[in-house]
Amino acid sequence: MDDKECLVKVIEVGKKFSKDMKWSMIHGITDLGRLMFRQNLINNELRKEEFWAIRNISLELRRGDILSILGNNGCGKSTLMRLISGIYPLNEGRIEVKGRLSSLFAAKTGMHPHFTGRENIYVKAGMFGMSKEKLEKKIEWIIDFSELGDFIDAPYGTYSSGMQSRLGYSIAVASEPDIFIIDEGLSVGDAAFRIKCYENLVSLSENCGIIFITHNLGRIESLANKIIVMDRGKFIYSSNDIKKGVDYYLDNCTPLKNKIK
Repeated sequence: MDDKECLVKVIEVGKKFSKDMKWSMIHGITDLGRLMFRQNLINNELRKEEFWAIRNISLELRRGDILSILGNNGCGKSTLMRLISGIYPLNEGRIEVKGRLSSLFAAKTGMHPHFTGRENIYVKAGMFGMSKEKLEKKIEWIIDFSELGDFIDAPYGTYSSGMQSRLGYSIAVASEPDIFIIDEGLSVGDAAFRIKCYENLVSLSENCGIIFITHNLGRIESLANKIIVMDRGKFIYSSNDIKKGVDYYLDNCTPLKNKIK
């Protein structure tokens, strides 16, 4: 029995989408009306042109975990992460989240192109729930970790994509989240900076739970302590043996085993 604090509990979760734009708008307007009248959106019946993106998904994330969810594009990984983050409403099941959650796929959200990098630190840190007092203690660490140097006082809109991602990652980890979600890898600058981020994740995981989604199998084997393989909106394998999980994915979800290895 794992006695570490449970930070995320996903219970029999399902999410539907529409295959048709017109019907997607119609269903969206209907759902908006239901929300306005304080009706929930829990509904396990498919409406016209709808399909289940994920269904019957359950998992637990505990403090100290680095959980990797592995699967081909379109299997439902990102949908699940957005449900946990509260971006999408549920259609089935329940999600319980305990503590502060930060997600790397939203690292650039809220950044203003005309503000300097330093000014955007204050904006983004506020979105992550950091107090001004706490940020004042962390701001030099954020600037140093992002390696932006004098560019920190240049307009954010002049930054390259890598510089923007580096700043977003630095603010996210400085917020000291209880739950940290990284969707589709760390595309945050050059190889040396990515290695620094991976090393940072290990120390960060001592006090939080991390969900780590990437196609970099080597990084999964070196970082994760739990693995789930996902296919067509369902979990098809889970284990604490990362090597076995990666091999299961290669044997069952891709015909490129020899090429990847």
